[in-house]
Amino acid sequence: MRVRVNKQPAGSRHPIANGHQIENQQQTDDQIENKHQMENKQQGARKYSSKIIADVMASITPLESLQVETRFILAGRIAGIMDGKRMSNKELAARMKKSPSEISRWLSGTHNFTIDTLSEIAIALEVPVMAFFMPSQPRVVRDVRLTVRSGDIPPDNISFVPVTSAY
Repeated sequence: MRVRVNKQPAGSRHPIANGHQIENQQQTDDQIENKHQMENKQQGARKYSSKIIADVMASITPLESLQVETRFILAGRIAGIMDGKRMSNKELAARMKKSPSEISRWLSGTHNFTIDTLSEIAIALEVPVMAFFMPSQPRVVRDVRLTVRSGDIPPDNISFVPVTSAY
């Protein structure tokens, strides 16, 4: 049971105690939950603050922060190299004789890589270990081949004009 206090205007015929009417309202847990769900849908994600979370965040040392950041960067660089080679977790796992779930754990950004593990990954990806520590360079595509197959377009009506850039 919830108690709701409503301010009533003067002269109201409802019983008023100190300018407030006390109204008892019963709502089931489902009704309350539905109300919260509707509010969340309308407002989007709610910001949540907690003293416990704030205390934990304040207690993180610069060393711990750097360690977490480095793990995420390494996982991202490994995933980027895999994407560039169109290699799946399953294929990397096969090359390394590991399980795909282990590769997924590594790429989650929480794994504490050893130099031995990074060396194994580098061999499997056919890159130097230092590739994990250097920023990736943007790839420039110089040759594009386009194949269009359609019986509806006559060959003499197709044209392609390469776009040149100022780079």
